[in-house]
Amino acid sequence: MAIQDWARVVGTVGAGTMSGLMLSGPLWAFPAMFDVETLEAGDRLRLWSKLFDHGKATAVLLLPLSSFSFLLSSFFTIPPPSYLSFNLIARNRRSVLLLAAGLLLANMPYTGVLLQPINKKLQSAEREVVESTEGKTLTDTDTLIKQWLKLHKGRFALSFTAFVLGVAELVSSPGA
Repeated sequence: MAIQDWARVVGTVGAGTMSGLMLSGPLWAFPAMFDVETLEAGDRLRLWSKLFDHGKATAVLLLPLSSFSFLLSSFFTIPPPSYLSFNLIARNRRSVLLLAAGLLLANMPYTGVLLQPINKKLQSAEREVVESTEGKTLTDTDTLIKQWLKLHKGRFALSFTAFVLGVAELVSSPGA
């Protein structure tokens, strides 16, 4: 198997893993967090913080690896000869791989511009709860977490679209 084939697989598996992990929070973890009546806002905030830390640790590894893999495979890809009949994806492999890499990389500015202000507010509120000796009530943290969840779905959409493009490219290409 050539290096570009390995890179295509690594990029696709990484994008699929990222999108699956990004979906698991809004689909299972966060709804459960709001369904448990005994959880206080501060408990939900600390739980959000732990999930955020784990997600960030994974994204810091997988997003660059998957993006680089898609970029590497697009660099080495050879389009099929024009006289052969291939589908649209196979004829445009380089563009598809570059688009997949771009979608994954778009997670960084999306996060920095849209989610980082909410992240900072939530992290600041968590620090206040930890440093507080009295039972501080957090009224707006649930609203911030729900706002974060809505924006987080955009990151999922970027990663999932990159994954779908990677799969489509893998199954439609003639090989090297």
